[in-house]
Amino acid sequence: MATVDILIPNYNRPAALAITIASLISQTYRDFCVVISDQTEDFDSGLIAEVTAVLRALRSHGQPIEIHKHLPRLGMAEHRQFLLDQVTAPYALFLDDDLILESYVVQQMLTAIQEEGCGFVGSASGLSFIEDVRTHEQAIEF
Repeated sequence: MATVDILIPNYNRPAALAITIASLISQTYRDFCVVISDQTEDFDSGLIAEVTAVLRALRSHGQPIEIHKHLPRLGMAEHRQFLLDQVTAPYALFLDDDLILESYVVQQMLTAIQEEGCGFVGSASGLSFIEDVRTHEQAIEF
């Protein structure tokens, strides 16, 4: 069993999903399992060539991957609850299907939750603010 289950909800965005999965390949922390829940009705995102390629690369690094087809669509809250119901690891990380993670993010979040002994940590992990970091940075005190 992995220490962290990385939960990725997906609906009809295989290209974005492929990029997100690709960013997991470079994570410095490796004890994680990827759990994808696909709610795309017309096709299976996990069978699209780009997604298949990055899944193969992630598996070659020893990362376990689960892909679930979860229909019917009942909203994001229900979709996230479905993913939480799949968790077997002591920690879970929700990761939207349109993010690119820096290589240190999984380790940094795990370290924070363990050191602080809290039940939840969050991170503005996307790179959308990279040009304007000063206006989006916040100091967080425990």
